Amino acid sequence: MEHPKILASTTRIPSSFASGLVELSQYVTVSEIKARFLTSAKNIIDQLTSPTYLILSNKGYVLRAVIANGTQGPYPDKPYDIATVFGDYYLIQTILRLFKLQ
Repeated sequence: MEHPKILASTTRIPSSFASGLVELSQYVTVSEIKARFLTSAKNIIDQLTSPTYLILSNKGYVLRAVIANGTQGPYPDKPYDIATVFGDYYLIQTILRLFKLQ
């Protein structure tokens, strides 16, 4: 199944969404739905840990964060990139939750 690419200005949203999917998978009793939740969460994490978003793989980045593009400034003429702790937190939380399930 092809998944759409994450918009560059919204990495904090999919990281928290992936965390929620892993959490929800623990309450679902239907195995197909549980598998779909976990697969979707893994796909989101795969994208967020790709060189496109992972700051550690980008030597030119000066932000103190794990993933880039947490949010974008409100000025369309002069946009700026801000890393957020929320995206980093939920990314790491989701990865830890997925490891615990294995």
